[in-house]
Amino acid sequence: MIAFDLTDEQKQLRETARDFTAKEIIPVAGRYDEAEEFPTEVLRKAWDVGLMNLEIPVEYGGVGLGVLDAVVVMEEINFRGSGGGTIMTAHGLASPPLPIAGTAKQQQHLPGAPCT
Repeated sequence: MIAFDLTDEQKQLRETARDFTAKEIIPVAGRYDEAEEFPTEVLRKAWDVGLMNLEIPVEYGGVGLGVLDAVVVMEEINFRGSGGGTIMTAHGLASPPLPIAGTAKQQQHLPGAPCT
C-alpha cells in the first residue's frame, strides 16, 4: 500500500507557507491587485523565508526541494488566492531547466537576485 502522508519536514514547510500567506500575502493582495502593481516587497519576503526557487539545487542558490515539497508550498499559497502563487510559480518556471541544460555562464546567474 502506498502512503500519502506528509513527512514532518513537509508539514513544517506547509505551516511556513500557510503562515507566510496569512501574514504577508492576504493582507496586501487586494491593494496590489487594485493598483495593478507587482508585489516586489512580498516576493522579497518570500525569498528571505525560503519560499522562492524551491526546486533549484542548493549549489545554485535555490532551496533544493523536490517536486512534492514545492507542490505542498504552492498549494498552501494558492489556496487563499492565486495572485501571489501565480507570480511565485512563474518566477520559477524558467530556472529549473538551467541547472540541467544551461551553459556554465547561465548557471552562474542562477537563481539570480531576488526581485529588484
